[in-house]
Parts: sequence; C-alpha cells; structure tokens
Amino acid sequence: RTGAGPAYAGMTREAHNDALQLLAERGLLGAVAWLVAFGWLAWGAARRLGRLAGAPRIEAAAAWGAVAAVLVESCFGFPLRVFPTAAVLLWALAVAAPGPRGGPFDKLGAGGPGWIGWTAGACAIVALAAACRSLVAETALGRGMTAGARGEPALRAGLQRQPRHGELHFRLGLLLLREGRLDEAALEFEGAARWFHDPDALFNLGFIALQQHRYEDAVTRFRAGLVLYPDYNAAPWADLAAALAALGRRAEAREAAERALAIDPGLARAASLLSRLR
Repeated sequence: RTGAGPAYAGMTREAHNDALQLLAERGLLGAVAWLVAFGWLAWGAARRLGRLAGAPRIEAAAAWGAVAAVLVESCFGFPLRVFPTAAVLLWALAVAAPGPRGGPFDKLGAGGPGWIGWTAGACAIVALAAACRSLVAETALGRGMTAGARGEPALRAGLQRQPRHGELHFRLGLLLLREGRLDEAALEFEGAARWFHDPDALFNLGFIALQQHRYEDAVTRFRAGLVLYPDYNAAPWADLAAALAALGRRAEAREAAERALAIDPGLARAASLLSRLR
C-alpha cells in the first residue's frame, strides 16, 4: 500500500494543472511549442480587437473571456482533457482567433450581436462557472488534506457543492478508513470509483471487504483494480492472495502471492503467505 496507515493512498497520475501536465508529458520543447502557438493567437487577437468596433468587438471579447475562464480552470485541474470543456475552448478560439483584415471574422455581428456572439457569451459563462466550481472543490480538497484527521468537515463541505468530485470522495474515504469507520469509508470509495477512476478506490473497497470477511467481494474488487493497473503496486496482489486463501482457493492464492513478490521481492506478508501455501 502507499501512504500512511492501512489504506491505499492513491496514485499520482495528474498534476491538477494542465500546463504542468503538459510539461511533464511532452517535455520542455512541447511546452514551449504550445506557449508559442497560444502566444501567437493571443497577440493576433489583441491586434484584431483593436480594429474591431461594436458588436464584432463584443463577440470577440466574449470569446476570449471563455478562453480565459478555461485557462483559469486549467490551473486547478485538467479541463483540456475533458471533451466538453475542450470543445468550448476550441469554439471560443475559432471566434476569437486572428484572421485577415476584412476576412469573415471581422464581419461577425454586423448589424448587432448574432448567434455566434451569443454562443461565445454563453461559452464564457459556462467556462467561468466550471472554473469557479473547480476552484471551490480544489480549495476544499486542499483544506481537507492539510487538516489531516480534522479535515472531514472541509471535505464534506466540498462534496455538498460538488457531489461528483471523485477525489473529494476518495480523500474522505481515506480519512474514514484510517479512523476505522469502514462502512462510511466504503460509501465514499464507491463514489470515488464512479467519478475518480483511480484503482486505489477499488483496492480500498477490496481491503474493507477483506477486513469484514467478505472474501468473494474482496476478490472481485481487487481483480477489477488490477485489470486497470496490474504492475504498479505489489500490495493489492498480496491482499488478493489473502482473500483467495481464506476462500480455500490455494492455487490462485499462490499465483497472486508470487505476482506480488515479482513486483516487490521484499514484501514480507506476501512471502509469509506463500510459504504457508506451499
């Protein structure tokens, strides 16, 4: 397991910041290329705004408001990896991007704001609302994690505002699990498994089932998580082996214990279980 206590503490796969994620995945060259491309768009859009007037200028400004809101949200999460948010950004860029003088974009809104202008404004409002929701959730998550055992009120307050925020469910589940409140923790990990898509949510559900002697359920949960990430951690293989051994399925238990030791040869409980199964 990872982290302190008996719980699986979660994988670190995302930086919760699109710029940092881009830097981590694409390297400095990829990040610089992205910044240059976006900087060119911003520079061209600023020049275009200077030569527009009336409704076209309002439409272009609304589109850039949507772009700015998405970029604010990307400082706290990864909206550019979510199709609806990415679609909003692409549409806003299509409206706001620089074009040739006298080109089709310069004629947007002639005679009053048209459907493109209203759509750009709606995109700005939707993106800003999403950014605010992300900020609220990440603030609650940060407070809950830094408060340790006293973080439950902050995490629950965040879930009242964003009940589908999987990581809030996950962190609350960890807190409850470490306090021995297994049934409450299981409810939170169910929410995390639905919205967070982290295998450690499934592994924690398996661990709770193992503690409550629900061995078939434990086997199901561990295997569901291991299908997603079979090699990143030896601990779920060792716990799966313990559940299988409790069910009398010794051959499968030996195989799981051997898989755990292949990943981490120093995992004592897997070695101990395997010696008893031979």
